[in-house]
Amino acid sequence: MMLTANIFSLNRIISPELSLKEFIDLTADCGLKYIELRNDLGDGKIIDDLKPGEVKKMCKDAGIAIATINAIQKFNLPSNFKKAEEEIKRTAELCEAIACSAIILCPNNDTNDKRNAEQFIADTAEALSSYSPIFKNAGITGLIEPLGFGECSIRGKKDGIKAITLSGCANPGSKECCYKVVHDTFHHYLGTDKEYFPHETGLIHISGVEDNIQDREMRDSHRVLVTDKDRIGNKKQIKDMDTQGYTGIISFEPFSNMIQKMDKTALKKAITESIRFILDK
Repeated sequence: MMLTANIFSLNRIISPELSLKEFIDLTADCGLKYIELRNDLGDGKIIDDLKPGEVKKMCKDAGIAIATINAIQKFNLPSNFKKAEEEIKRTAELCEAIACSAIILCPNNDTNDKRNAEQFIADTAEALSSYSPIFKNAGITGLIEPLGFGECSIRGKKDGIKAITLSGCANPGSKECCYKVVHDTFHHYLGTDKEYFPHETGLIHISGVEDNIQDREMRDSHRVLVTDKDRIGNKKQIKDMDTQGYTGIISFEPFSNMIQKMDKTALKKAITESIRFILDK
């Protein structure tokens, strides 16, 4: 596939102080077609104080589709299964109401989690098996996002795919499966994968790191837009995923306060320049 600007998306973390209407307008002004919403901004209201019908109309008028709601945390921690299931049910209902196609699932990421590698995968498979009827009934996808941090219970896509397979769901590369994995360029760089698994991947998150720090010191706060100063190989990762057959959305997810505090004019310019850099051969 030929990479084009049409497949890029903005995650709302890029400018969390904007209202949803302002965020949708920014995305449209950048010439992009997709957004990701979040449940961890401000008071946690995913669509602010708007009604689902209002959100659908705003998106339709702007030519925007909602790719995901991000994220259900600790979905694979046994003591959190019940809470996570209830949150997934509520979020899936909202997805249906606003025409959102997926929910991000983040594994437990805690230095106090003393389970071994086999138990991590077994518990993740159990969780996915339990939640699968919700996703199937709603007609949406659960996107497991491995986190590359050393303390995370699922650090790579390979383990996420293994858990999906063990859960009894269909192969994550098939149309029948309600689960796929997220390729986050930051977490891929820090994590355990050497392979890309493009056909099992439902979304790519991109962000760059420019600070001169050691890998073990990299955290979300270092994640910026992708430029020629990027140290973690975003451009190569994206090109490799494309070459190997990935055909989905690529979403900007920078957590850096430096990016989040940009005014809309500067941010639009930076996003446009980042896309140009990524697409430039």
